[in-house]
Amino acid sequence: LSALWYDYDWTQVKKTISALKDSGIKNIDLIGQDPCWTDDLPKLLYKYFKNDTMHQIPRRMKFGVDGKCLKLDPLMKEFSAQQQVNYISPTDIMCNDEGCITRLGDTIESLTGWDSGHFTSVGSVYLVSQFSQFNYLTGW
Repeated sequence: LSALWYDYDWTQVKKTISALKDSGIKNIDLIGQDPCWTDDLPKLLYKYFKNDTMHQIPRRMKFGVDGKCLKLDPLMKEFSAQQQVNYISPTDIMCNDEGCITRLGDTIESLTGWDSGHFTSVGSVYLVSQFSQFNYLTGW
């Protein structure tokens, strides 16, 4: 289960989880909020580049990360445990103390996102490839 959670009353996913369990589905993965940006990622990277004295385009960046998205992750982890479902954290996959991943290579095609809520194909493939390492199995 995945969504742009901060746009919704995300706790209502509890009803969907109950319906899935009632229909016999036992292994449910709840995918948390993706890290999101305050503007389109290419625009933010350009602003960063323009203001950086070395004119670098960072692979990770804190500039422009939307904090409201990051704040949901611990709440959703706790919620998942309460609902007895597995939790996958895109925030843990894409972000660390240095910031969130902006690109995976040196071309425009390697950018991880286009806007505040959508990954590029490259970003999506990378994110999903990491799911097994960042799946907080609850053992339910």
